[in-house]
Amino acid sequence: MKAPATYYLINLLLLCQFFLVPTHTWAREAKTSAPTVTLEKGLLWKIEKEGIKTSYLLGTIHSEDPRVAKLSPTVRQAIDKSELAVFELELNFSTLYKSVTAMYLEGEQTLEQIIGKEDYPAMIQQLEKHGFPESVVKRMKPWAVMLTISMPKSKTGQILDLLLYQYALQLGKKIKGLETAEEQLSLFENIPLTEQITLLKDSLAHIESVNETLEQLHKFYIAHTLQAMKDFEAIYLEKTTNEPELVKALMVKLVDERNNRMVERIIPIIQQTSTFIAVGSMHLVGETGIIYQLRKQGYKVSAVW
Repeated sequence: MKAPATYYLINLLLLCQFFLVPTHTWAREAKTSAPTVTLEKGLLWKIEKEGIKTSYLLGTIHSEDPRVAKLSPTVRQAIDKSELAVFELELNFSTLYKSVTAMYLEGEQTLEQIIGKEDYPAMIQQLEKHGFPESVVKRMKPWAVMLTISMPKSKTGQILDLLLYQYALQLGKKIKGLETAEEQLSLFENIPLTEQITLLKDSLAHIESVNETLEQLHKFYIAHTLQAMKDFEAIYLEKTTNEPELVKALMVKLVDERNNRMVERIIPIIQQTSTFIAVGSMHLVGETGIIYQLRKQGYKVSAVW
């Protein structure tokens, strides 16, 4: 199976946090994000503490753009030096199977019955651009359609995270995922159906902004300015919803709560062995970001690239 087909759903899960345009109610009870802590320039960070081996933390952008989907010599060296490679997910066929299974409706219900005949043709048109025939689209859940149309069409499937994963495998490194597919999928599976429909229609309404948004994120990433990416995200979300507080609540679930879970799992790992960790850049920045949380717990985290 070719990489674009094999990892398409995994790419969707990794990309989701950049492109959601929510105006829903399911996250209202979540706490708002903590104030932003300014992060200095850098993509690759060295983690040090007395009594443990050095580990590395890379902020990635889940993209196949050739400007970023490549491994620098510095990043390669960090992987070379590490005994273990850790990613948000294990990018294997088990993850793929669970992701593909979750995206389809059960029973006889169809997407057209859920969203209505008026909006269905527009969904078909957009998904055809991504290579999905109507025979497939009609069985997809609204959240799966929303994620698909909210990102650029996949051309190679070779996103940066996958290249890192493949390189670590080539070196014979042990591989570990910080999260499971079930944990990431639950973010969307737990959205009430009526709210999935709202998200889907909102995404369709803002479809023209996807490429422009991604281009700006790429520019910040290429400049190694993750703080600028985070600041841009906040401005972007405010402009694309009439309910900014609900958007903040959603981002708590997508980023902040996951940051806490990642840190809880990262610390026991780096205490035991030298580790190369690669997660989305948004998880590194801010007061709930991985870097600040590690520093609060006594780790020296310094930019090396």
